[in-house]
Amino acid sequence: MAYAGIIPGMFQGHPDCLALMRSLMLNLPQLFWLFLMALAGCYWWSAHGIKEQAFRAVKDYCRRVDVVMLDDSLVLRGFWFKRDARGSLRVWRSFLFEFTSTGDERYRGRVIMLGHAVDWIELEPHRMEPADPAPDQD
Repeated sequence: MAYAGIIPGMFQGHPDCLALMRSLMLNLPQLFWLFLMALAGCYWWSAHGIKEQAFRAVKDYCRRVDVVMLDDSLVLRGFWFKRDARGSLRVWRSFLFEFTSTGDERYRGRVIMLGHAVDWIELEPHRMEPADPAPDQD
């Protein structure tokens, strides 16, 4: 028994414990895949938070410019690595969304995230609802 010398008598008479210990040991490829899956999970968690932040920024921007965001969804259009104003390397993400200004037509908008910060938001040219005419004062 290879493990019997660790604590004298620990595994004597307990073959199930020895089998359990051997089955729990991981080799290098298994550790690599476990680490890679954990890294992917961390990236997904961070990317989801950034998408939520972009969503809140777009909703607020649409409210300020008097348009309505449609479908309450953002779609990742692309990502890349880019340097911010301080020279730090960040992940640049472009999200697309749709909005309406009149309720009849759909237009596209785009939000750019640089790291965790909103870089800019742009809307396609769109029709605006005509302003209510001022009442006649006779």
